[in-house]
Amino acid sequence: MRKKVIIVIVSVLVVLGGVGFFAYKHLFDRNITTADIHTPEDFFEFPNLVIDPGLNNNPSDTNPPATDKTTTEKETNDVSKSATKTKETKDNKQVNDLIKDASSDKEADIAKKYASTFVQLENMAVSKLDLLMNNAKQDLTSKEKTKVDIASIYMSAAKKLEKSVNGVFYEILDKMKKELSDAGLSSKMADQAEKSYKNTISKKKDEMMDKALKS
Repeated sequence: MRKKVIIVIVSVLVVLGGVGFFAYKHLFDRNITTADIHTPEDFFEFPNLVIDPGLNNNPSDTNPPATDKTTTEKETNDVSKSATKTKETKDNKQVNDLIKDASSDKEADIAKKYASTFVQLENMAVSKLDLLMNNAKQDLTSKEKTKVDIASIYMSAAKKLEKSVNGVFYEILDKMKKELSDAGLSSKMADQAEKSYKNTISKKKDEMMDKALKS
C-alpha cells in the first residue's frame, strides 16, 4: 500500500515540473482542515504539552496487580508494561544525552527541564505522523478520492504539522534561552538542543521514506 503512496508522490512531482509554483501551492500547501484527514479538531495543536513533564513518573507502575485476569490478559498487560518501560528508557536516554555537557548543576537543571519537554513534543509529533499515514492508507483503500488528491491532502497536512511542531519547539527554545540568560549562563545547551532537534527531524523523515520504499 505504501508503494502506491510513493508512486502517487512521484507522479505528483512529474506533474509539478510542468505547471510550476501555483500547482505547487495547490498540491503541497493546501488549506487542509482536520475533517479532510479524519483527525480531531486539535490535531495541529499541542494543548497537553507541559514543561518538565517528569519522564520517570509512571502512574501505571503504582497500580496493584489484578488477581482475576486471564492468562491472555496478563500477558497482554505484561507486554504493554514492557513497551512502556522501554519507551521511558529511550526517553530518559534522550534527555541525558542533551544534558551531559552541562557545566554546572544549575545549567543541568534548566537543560533537563526543557529537554524533557522537547522529548515529549517529539513523541507527540511522531504519533500524529503515524496517524496521518494510517488515514492516508484508509483513504486509498476506500477509493473515494483520486490518488493525486489523497497525496495532495496528506502531504499538505504533513507540511502543516511540521510548521506547527517547529512553532512550538522554537517558542519553548526561546524560553530556555531566556532562563539560561537570566541565570547568567550561555546559550550552549539551547544551541545543542536545537541541533539535536534538527537531526531528529531529518532522521525521522529518512526513516519514514525508507519504510515506505521497503513495504
